[in-house]
Amino acid sequence: MNPGIEVQGQTSARDGAFSSHRLSQLGYATASVLFWGGTIAAVGLLLDFAALILRARLQVGEWPHPSSGNPFDGSYIDTSIDPKAFGFHESTVEVAALAVVCLVPAATLLLLVSSFEPRLRQKRWLIATFLCANAVIGVLLLTDPHGFLLWFAD
Repeated sequence: MNPGIEVQGQTSARDGAFSSHRLSQLGYATASVLFWGGTIAAVGLLLDFAALILRARLQVGEWPHPSSGNPFDGSYIDTSIDPKAFGFHESTVEVAALAVVCLVPAATLLLLVSSFEPRLRQKRWLIATFLCANAVIGVLLLTDPHGFLLWFAD
């Protein structure tokens, strides 16, 4: 076969190796973006929500609490302050929560896949940060200490 003539439907071994390497780089880059996005969204949500709680505390003079009791028998206690009173800050918490809901499952799935595919593995510190931030979010969602999540959802 003449090296200067290409036959339709045939590719050289060099082109196949290049494509495989390029796909591997693309997969690693996609994995990096998902892990970074999931980590930043999780840490951002934690910090932004904590800042909103602290801002409510400073504005009202007490820790925010959800409404409770029955409004028909006089035992109703209204919420300390509505999170919507903070406008843009409340919206940033909602956007961060939406980012966590979208990115974290995809990054977690990628973490499971990368345990079988070494080309997609990320740096250990990034995986540890991702897992720790999301573990903290999971614990806070399950336990809701001081009722801050209920206050935010109320």
